[in-house]
Amino acid sequence: MAPRNPDTIRRELMGLLDAVSRVLRAEAALAKAEVGENLGRMGVALAAVVTGGIIAILALGALLCAAVAGAVALGLPVWAASLLVAVVLFGLAGGLFAWGLSGLKARRLIPTRSLSNVQRDFDVLKEAFDGGSFRT
Repeated sequence: MAPRNPDTIRRELMGLLDAVSRVLRAEAALAKAEVGENLGRMGVALAAVVTGGIIAILALGALLCAAVAGAVALGLPVWAASLLVAVVLFGLAGGLFAWGLSGLKARRLIPTRSLSNVQRDFDVLKEAFDGGSFRT
């Protein structure tokens, strides 16, 4: 293969650098959007955790009412009703806590699609260089 003109090589390299720069800017924009999306999901999960905490406090109040009603009246209807409300509220609170905590994992912030795209772009560039497309 005959040596290429230095101006041609320079133009090809500048074109390559420009293309890489555009790809990296696009991937950075995608990563920013993806992280914003993930933060939005985490906000919803945090709201669920807070709501679960509030419901747990209400359940504790209901449980205390059940204990007071049981101590005062020792009658099954008031006592059983208060206890049933407390059990249902604790179940709801537990479900919200579990759901909310599962959404707050740090790995959910990682822009996996963007990282995958960048890896694929670099693999293509590496293949182009290794394959001889940009050799003189």
